[in-house]
Amino acid sequence: MLKTLLTTAGKFIYSRYQARKDYMKLKPACFRVWENNGFHSLEGQVLFDELADTANYGAQRHNFRKYYSMSTNWKKLPDDPNDIMYGYW
Repeated sequence: MLKTLLTTAGKFIYSRYQARKDYMKLKPACFRVWENNGFHSLEGQVLFDELADTANYGAQRHNFRKYYSMSTNWKKLPDDPNDIMYGYW
């Protein structure tokens, strides 16, 4: 049982580590597309969906999508997702 618990915890930590790396790779591409084609363009929305998928599943992902898809809030996205306020990533 303890081994299963530690394995699950290890997978969660790794997945958050990988999500942070993915976010940091996607964000520059997102900003280029959003500035050139607009946030609401098809390409912009596909990239936003990919970026939002790096947030934790559930309420945090919902909050991320809701807050950062409004108006110009996407411009407030930090370079490091660890700087995103608690409950949004």
